[in-house]
Order: sequence, then structure tokens, then C-alpha cells
Amino acid sequence: MLLWSVRVYSTVFIDAVRLRVYDDRGALAMEPGAKEDYLKQWLGYTETWGDPALREVIAGLYQDMKAENILVFHGAQRGNFCLYERHAKSGDHMIAMYPNYQSAYEVANSVPDCAFSKWWVKDGGDKWVIDFDELEGLIQPNTKVLAINSPNNPTGYTFTNEEIRRLCKICKDHDIYLFSDEVYKGIGDGRRDARLDGRPLRRMRFSRRHVEGLRSGRSASRLAGF
Repeated sequence: MLLWSVRVYSTVFIDAVRLRVYDDRGALAMEPGAKEDYLKQWLGYTETWGDPALREVIAGLYQDMKAENILVFHGAQRGNFCLYERHAKSGDHMIAMYPNYQSAYEVANSVPDCAFSKWWVKDGGDKWVIDFDELEGLIQPNTKVLAINSPNNPTGYTFTNEEIRRLCKICKDHDIYLFSDEVYKGIGDGRRDARLDGRPLRRMRFSRRHVEGLRSGRSASRLAGF
């Protein structure tokens, strides 16, 4: 796996013999052995679900996930589209923590007769707050998906383990898919260790935290249908 040691916008020049990576300061520094490992990579089409080795690594980020439950997408937008193509139909209803990554709710919002409700992150004066009573009041008999983003962009709000367990219980009680956007996982105080029970769907986009210019999205689920 290639890991950049600094965040830059890079230009890649490829010839028949070598691959060189440059930025405006000269050759880009890489992790030890990264260049050799990268030059050994096969530059062709990979498996539809994602490279098996990559899926194993991603599954290892979770306590109870297997590689067979991991799907790798070219960016997060495609993952969102596939999720809502499967779980948001005409006549359904979805809830999204708001503000949120736009396609986390607009894809479902574009489905004819698919209703959408915003669960607002609110300004509590000295901190951002969320209201679980408000969330439960938004739930309808036809609610299919609850989309959350933690740590939240742009507020930075991060669910505590207790709040994650409460979210899971609410979704389990109402038979709702919990779509957890974890793009910024690992930034801040490191919270979000609780196990997601019920019907979780998770997504992470690597580009914002690790690399810029090489974009990859993933979704993790224990559900065979997604």
C-alpha cells in the first residue's frame, strides 16, 4: 500500500520504464519501501468488489467485519448512489443528520415521492448539540435510512459511545438502516469505539485524511443485500 508522508497535490508522469512523482518542491518523500512496493503493482483492472488485499486491510479497521462485507468504490459518491438505489424507493422516508455530506441525502431526496427530514446539529452556545427526542419525532412508519456523519463536517460534532449505542437501539427498534459516514474517523479525540449493532452501513473516503489526488471510497456492511 502506498502512503504519502506529506499532503500535496501531485502530478504523475509515467514512461515505459519508471514512474516518478513530483510536487513543486521536487521529488515527493514516501514511506520507506513505498516506491519499491508501488512499482510492483499491477496497473490493470481489479476485481469488481475491490482488491482482495485492500478489502482485508479495511475489514481489519473494525472489530467484527470480514473482507466479504467490504465494497470498494471509486470515491464516496458512487457508494452513496448504490446505497440509496437499494434502500430508498418511491414512498419511503429517510432522515439525515444535518449539515452533512450533500450526496448523503440528496440522492435519496431525488427519488420521486421519497420524503427527507433533517436532523439538525444545533448551536448550544459553547458547543454543538443534537436532540434524540427530536430524532425520534422525525421517524415515520416508512423511514428506511438514518444517515449520520461523525465527526461531523462542518461542525466537528462527534458522537460519544453512549450516543452511538442509543442510535443503534433506535434504528434497531424501528428497523432502520443506520448509514454511518466515517470520512473523518481518527481526527480529534478518537471517539467512536462502540460496536454498531442492528443494520449498520458504513462509509469511509480515504482521500481527505490520507491522500489528495488518489480518491477511494469504501462501504462496510454485514448485510448480504448491500
